[in-house]
Amino acid sequence: MAHLLLDGSPFGSAVSSAGVGWIGQPGAGLVSRLDIAAGSFTGSVSPGPRPVQISPNQDGTRIYVPSFFGNGLVASVNTATLTVVNTVNTTSDPQDAYGVTTTPRGDTVFVGITNGPIFKVDMRSGTVLGRLNLPVAAGYHFEWNRNRTRLYASQRAFDGGRVFEIDPNAFTLLRTFETGGSAQGIQISADGKKLFVAAQNGGVIVWDIANNSLVTTYATPGCNGYGLLRTPDNAFLVVGCVLNGLVEVLDPKTGALIETLNVGGRPRELSYDAGTGSILVPNESGWVDILR
Repeated sequence: MAHLLLDGSPFGSAVSSAGVGWIGQPGAGLVSRLDIAAGSFTGSVSPGPRPVQISPNQDGTRIYVPSFFGNGLVASVNTATLTVVNTVNTTSDPQDAYGVTTTPRGDTVFVGITNGPIFKVDMRSGTVLGRLNLPVAAGYHFEWNRNRTRLYASQRAFDGGRVFEIDPNAFTLLRTFETGGSAQGIQISADGKKLFVAAQNGGVIVWDIANNSLVTTYATPGCNGYGLLRTPDNAFLVVGCVLNGLVEVLDPKTGALIETLNVGGRPRELSYDAGTGSILVPNESGWVDILR
């Protein structure tokens, strides 16, 4: 639907409310706001030196943005005024914050660091509530179960294929899913019983949560998966193929390949806007595609 040029190696994306998207530009130190229906950018803010992933709160008043080169830095941004409300350095060590997710109100944020730890942060007070030490490079992608009693964190590509099951309240590691496949983006199934895991080695791994076991692997021809989303109507499972310049669309129920879109470049984090039925595809090669 739209091919929007944008500098700064577009990487992360999020939708804070119907029709309002956000794109992280680590190469420019910016996050830009996007009017999805109009296909135009409406402003930007600098939340840190190299902002990567983005997570909004439920009412769309805040986005939370981690950043490389900032001692585990995470920033809270007012979405209306495009101003930084506050920032928290989760550690005194020079560590790169990468993955992020938030509770619905946005008062508590979970931040994944590239060399292992996940931090739980009270953004209102700027207090680090806990640190969970995991093997190298956990917390690249997060996913919640439906009632938000479990948080899942995947491990980055070259450090193996694992997804960690976390109790977010006690902030403890419950189980480790040895998925293999260089786990990247993760999504929960419509019935809440399975995890879909984008494998950078190829395919979408389907994992049984209760039994901690492999169900099957959906084929993704010629695709090294990275970003992943399941549309709310359960019609599409969408995979961004970071090394191949493709976006592949699967049937989440059967794994059948529905569509392959050649977007070129290096597509990264995917997000979905229910208001317009659009998928945002930031591309490190210098643009953002809107698919519908």
